[in-house]
Amino acid sequence: MQSGIASSEDLSNCERWLKQSPLHEAAWQQLESLSGGFKTIPKALAHATLDNASTYHQLQSRRLVLKSILLLAGTGAIAFGGYQFAPWQQLIADYGTNVGEQRKVMLADGTALLLNTDSAVDIRFDTQQRLVKLLKGEVLITTGHLDGEYRPFSIQTAHGNVRALGTRFLVHQQENATLVAVYEKAVEVRPNTTTMAIRLDVDQQLTFSASQASPIVQADLDISAWSDGVIVAKNTRLADFAKELDRYRSGKIICDASVADLMISGVFPINDPDRVIVSLERTLPIVAEKRMRYWTTLNKRY
Repeated sequence: MQSGIASSEDLSNCERWLKQSPLHEAAWQQLESLSGGFKTIPKALAHATLDNASTYHQLQSRRLVLKSILLLAGTGAIAFGGYQFAPWQQLIADYGTNVGEQRKVMLADGTALLLNTDSAVDIRFDTQQRLVKLLKGEVLITTGHLDGEYRPFSIQTAHGNVRALGTRFLVHQQENATLVAVYEKAVEVRPNTTTMAIRLDVDQQLTFSASQASPIVQADLDISAWSDGVIVAKNTRLADFAKELDRYRSGKIICDASVADLMISGVFPINDPDRVIVSLERTLPIVAEKRMRYWTTLNKRY
């Protein structure tokens, strides 16, 4: 409707749809209320494909063999403390995702992990603790206790430890810090070089480095929208949106300075970044210049 090319027939169809049900009108108003109206509404919001059981078992077998080879070679590179992620770690991680992929994992204790794009975790459960090592990327956790044992459950990142207090929460390991957002109950955050734990309650979030933490703020529900297969933009700079979209596409998306400060609002599917780029070209004064298929630059349209 806001593309500038809607026909009179499109407008009539839209009005007819709005009158069909109060739910239609309510849904439309809710979308428009996000931030002064959308620049574009994608035709479909598609959920990412989850595990294929056959492929999963093949990958697990291959990772087990690779781990055995590395251990027999005597390498100490897979030690976790103070690590920096290396490309081969994703190949031998217990669970991982490729760029643009999301994956649901159920652990033995009933804990559900949802891995976002380009992520990897190792699982370390024993009689004393339940530990998930986030080697790279982002994970949404819903803790469980199917085994009847209430051992501590925590997520270890390069910057510190996040201990669950019976909860649903998100952990995103970024380059220089880790972001934590709590959606149910609470967690305790402990940066690597500090002794005091920081409690985060429901609807709160913060970021922390190895030595310090940011102030606690209200949790942003939109940062977990990827779990529903979408990115939500609310009056967002195009440069920031392009950086986020880039996480879900092989190659690189660059935003030229001439269009970096254009503002955009909308809900965009993450399973087809190229279609999102086409949508941006239709609704903003930009052109996407592609080189060798994988390199895309968003420039000003003259």
